[in-house]
Amino acid sequence: MDTHLQKLTTIALFFLFFLPSLFATEISLPGYNLPGNYQYYSVFFDEEGEAAVTIKLVLHLPPPQLVLEIPGNVQLSAVFQEIAPNERRWDAKYQPLMWDQQLSTYRITLADPFQEEVTLLLSYKTSNYVQKELGNFNFIFPTIKMASAVDSVRVAITVQPGLHLKDKESKVQYLEGSEAQYQLEQFSKFSMVKNFAAAEMSAISKRVMYAQGMVNEAFSLDSFENFTVAGVYGKSKAWLYRWEIIGGFGGFLTVMLILLGILKKVKKLDNQKIEIAVWSSSSALFSLAVLAGTFWMMDNLRYWVGYRLDGFFAMILVFSTGITILALLILPPVYLGKKYRYTTGLLTAALTVLWMLATSFLLIFFF
Repeated sequence: MDTHLQKLTTIALFFLFFLPSLFATEISLPGYNLPGNYQYYSVFFDEEGEAAVTIKLVLHLPPPQLVLEIPGNVQLSAVFQEIAPNERRWDAKYQPLMWDQQLSTYRITLADPFQEEVTLLLSYKTSNYVQKELGNFNFIFPTIKMASAVDSVRVAITVQPGLHLKDKESKVQYLEGSEAQYQLEQFSKFSMVKNFAAAEMSAISKRVMYAQGMVNEAFSLDSFENFTVAGVYGKSKAWLYRWEIIGGFGGFLTVMLILLGILKKVKKLDNQKIEIAVWSSSSALFSLAVLAGTFWMMDNLRYWVGYRLDGFFAMILVFSTGITILALLILPPVYLGKKYRYTTGLLTAALTVLWMLATSFLLIFFF
């Protein structure tokens, strides 16, 4: 009994001492609780290939004169330092700063270099990140290089209303035109006004940190190391995804032709077992392919049609998917049941379900 109580006590002590540290690890977000260097970017591309960039830098114990390398032959239009008396962020003032430029290197003299944590807001424009090719715009956006190591970088990219951003690697959180238009308006104000109201500057500072769009993040960059984000945008969604559309249609057509060829040979053989195997496996595979395609389209629906229409198109998609899968599951057993006997149809239906379960298990296990 004593041994049992001792084990329970040990387990209780483990939870008591270690669980709080585990939860603390989960809720500690970069740039909020820990001192360090953090970079936040809001990037806006237009139909002429020009990028308007707003940046927030949070720096821990920086030197009095900050040296930044901004790739791309940019024209820096504004730099502000957040001056927070006694660390009171809600009462912060924003002081415009001067800088010296030598090629892509900018030397910025801080207004108050004695703050433990310094926050800067910068803005610039450039046309050197974009290359137009076959009606689309290919971009490579590089972040700032600095002498200190960087703990985390967050880059949010949006495009002008009427343009569409193709995203390959990151989860896209789109508010499309309204978000992009807001960022452009804020950039225009930020880059032109010399004495900004504190409330407006504070709003821009927060907005940059949580900017929407194609969001990319990087962590633990070394000194003079930067992060690049590549992507494509254009005027036509169909043209942006032309190779995916052609590949998908070509793959579907190839599979259909192969299946029709197999079915013709099966009909000539008039072998009941072969027909059951072919019809059940084909129905199962096509049902899974339709289901996978539906999930993929649902995941990208808001990006394709916008958040106002995604609910309507989602209903149509779910309805059409349900009818297609029911047809694939019901029609082959009915056909074989009429051709042979009803037990053949039931066997085909049962084998179709087994094929679907087995294939799903294998895909989940291996991928």
